[in-house]
Amino acid sequence: PTFGGPNIAQQPADPHYTKINEWLTRGRTLFPEDFVELYNPEPIPADLTGVFLTDAPRGGMRMHQVPPLSFIDGYGYIVLIADGNTNAGPGHLAFQLSSDQGEIAMFDPAGILIDCITYGPQTPDVSEGRRPNGAPTIAFISPPTPNAPNPALQPGITVSNVLTTL
Repeated sequence: PTFGGPNIAQQPADPHYTKINEWLTRGRTLFPEDFVELYNPEPIPADLTGVFLTDAPRGGMRMHQVPPLSFIDGYGYIVLIADGNTNAGPGHLAFQLSSDQGEIAMFDPAGILIDCITYGPQTPDVSEGRRPNGAPTIAFISPPTPNAPNPALQPGITVSNVLTTL
């Protein structure tokens, strides 16, 4: 804060640290709409202007571009609805997620990969994501936690590690 003084411009966090943190592909009761949650592990806001999200990274397709002046708060989240309905507003992705298996990737405006996850068959009303937030370990989350911290792992939970490379 600069109470009584001039504001000081601050650089935003590098969007390359942003993570695909949680996703739901078979929403039913708790969350009827599928979603992708992004997480900023940095203490200052991250500027996502021009970042692309896709469910077909191997084809090099840039399916959804984040609009200008889109930020994630420091240690914060942004949830995007994966319904393919971009006419519903900027919070809706231009693609839907497969509940059988799939990939979600994020690229910077130059096409450089920021993050990519691969997932297998999904269960209705159970999301999957990094546990805890931003970690390399992926596990199921029940109930889903969009816009909130993902729970830490408990002993005895089966997990899969993020090993995807393009």
